[in-house]
Amino acid sequence: MLFGVRGARNQYLLRGLIKCGLCGKTYIRVAANRPNGKREFYYRCNATHSPQIYSVHGKCTSKAVRGDFLEQQVWSDIETFLRNPEPVLAQLHARLEGDAKGTEQIRKQVARLEGLLEQKATERSRVASLYRRGRLSDVELDAQMDEIGKEETALDAQFGELRIRVTGVDSISDSVKSAEELLGRLRKRLDQPLSWEVKRRLVEVLVAGIRVDTVEECGVKQAATRVTYRFNQPGHAMPLVLSESYNATGRVVRIPVELKTIGDHIRRRRLALKLLQKDVAAQIGVENSCLRYWEGNTSTPGFATCPPSSSS
Repeated sequence: MLFGVRGARNQYLLRGLIKCGLCGKTYIRVAANRPNGKREFYYRCNATHSPQIYSVHGKCTSKAVRGDFLEQQVWSDIETFLRNPEPVLAQLHARLEGDAKGTEQIRKQVARLEGLLEQKATERSRVASLYRRGRLSDVELDAQMDEIGKEETALDAQFGELRIRVTGVDSISDSVKSAEELLGRLRKRLDQPLSWEVKRRLVEVLVAGIRVDTVEECGVKQAATRVTYRFNQPGHAMPLVLSESYNATGRVVRIPVELKTIGDHIRRRRLALKLLQKDVAAQIGVENSCLRYWEGNTSTPGFATCPPSSSS
């Protein structure tokens, strides 16, 4: 049971809902105790550290996601929807109005098919009457009955399909009414403290799934997280903007997006080459602290560290 809490010592809001984009395995929670005493937790692909479930390609290399950041963002989206569901409900009502117009036409088709099916029953009676009066032979009777049976089967198939469509529209209409009543009650409860169990139940109902894809930017692996909510358009996944690039100590890895300083250029190039600060410092003959200050934009390289220009 992915959603079960049996044996779970801690409560994790998104348990069992996150899938890895690389191997398809489920993300699980992993706690981390930092040297400063701070305790954090992550969601990590189960195939990154459990040999018994490695894929055929071996250990998964996907990125972990900070659990607290992800849970806060997902719950914020859910709470926003619960407090203001009108836009989504308005879309559903618009869809129902369009479906209702089509449903009236379908109901007419259903009535017409019902009439045709009654005609087939009348035809059977007439054929049987002709047979009793000696107007049809056994072979002719069988042929006529087989033909009527085929026509009835085709009409039954059309009739059943149209009835399902009508029932589906009616079911959606009833579901929307029930949802409006439920959302009204939930909106009132949001102003009160909610238990973890209530939040978890809402997450299970409103979150269709979460996918974490591992991408690389400037030499740094990133976790691109997309959440599919059931109150969004079907199949539409919402990307979440999270601070998800961490090094081994759990600190956020800063990637210069706009290259405004020499330090930004140095840092971005170093990350793209997958080099450590100490490696670059050794190559250009400076202390590690110099490179740290340059990349942090607290100082800039002096002329002595600049490579000489080639003679023309």
